[in-house]
Amino acid sequence: MPYNNVAIDVSEFAPHEELRISVTPYSAEEVIRQFLSLYANLDFEEELGRIGVGRFNFFQRRKYLREFRALCIALWGLALQKSFPNQAAIFFAALRESAWILADGSSRAKKLAARVDVYVELLDAKKDADFLPVAEYMAGIMSVKPSMFARLRLILSLRVRNLYTLIFDKLV
Repeated sequence: MPYNNVAIDVSEFAPHEELRISVTPYSAEEVIRQFLSLYANLDFEEELGRIGVGRFNFFQRRKYLREFRALCIALWGLALQKSFPNQAAIFFAALRESAWILADGSSRAKKLAARVDVYVELLDAKKDADFLPVAEYMAGIMSVKPSMFARLRLILSLRVRNLYTLIFDKLV
C-alpha cells in the first residue's frame, strides 16, 4: 500500500538542532586509563602452559610475558586506529610518554618499548585483517619442537584475534 498521501505533523517534535546526535570526545587520559586497567588484569597463564612454560621457568616466563604484554600494547594501538583515526597517533604517543609500563626509564620498560615497536611494525602490514604473521613471529621466538610449530602458530593466531577483540571492545 503506497504512503504517498500520508501527512506527518512535525510541529510537536523538538527543533532539528536538538535531535542531532553529538559525539562525546574522549581525552587521551581517559582512553589510556581504560587500557591500563584492562592491561593490568590480563592473564597469560593459559598461553604459557600451552607452550610448556611452567612456574619455575623464570627466564622463559619473563621473556614470553614481555612478548604478550608488548603485543597487547601494539593491539591497543591498532584498535585506536580504527576507533579514533584522527587521534590514534596522539593517544598512542601519550601512552608511550606517560604510562609507567613504558616510560619509567628502567631497563624493563625500555625492553618492553622495543618489543612494542616490533609488534607495531608486524601489525602495520595487514592491520586487523590477518594476525597469522604476528602469530608466526611469536611461534618462531618461542622454544617449541618443530612438530608443534604449526599448531602453536594457529593457537597464537586465534589468541591474538581474541585479544584484539577484547581490547577493541573495552577501548572506551
